[in-house]
Amino acid sequence: MLQDRAGDIWLATRDNGVYRYDGRTFTNFNEKDGLLDNASCLLEDKGGNIWIGSLGKMTDNGGLVTRYDGKSLIPFPTRELKNNRLWTMIEDDAGNIWFGTKDMGLYRYNRKTLTAFVE
Repeated sequence: MLQDRAGDIWLATRDNGVYRYDGRTFTNFNEKDGLLDNASCLLEDKGGNIWIGSLGKMTDNGGLVTRYDGKSLIPFPTRELKNNRLWTMIEDDAGNIWFGTKDMGLYRYNRKTLTAFVE
């Protein structure tokens, strides 16, 4: 779950995509809306974008991560990830996005490239 800067509550689900609750209405985002797969984790970055991590599906447009910019869902190209299960995301003070995967390491996105920290 995540509360964004507007106060909306975001809920990641395994079977029904992501829900946003604005205090009155639930809005569902799913594959029909451009979500790559069901959700495993959520992050709001400093720019107000909502990053949605997933547990599996890789596509030609990207995989494991979808970014919501307030208007639409955008596939984020994470083909370099060596595992198809994203567990966690965090943004550091420098604005890097860190992705934690199941059993296959940690990745850092510096807004230009994705760097793997794996054994």
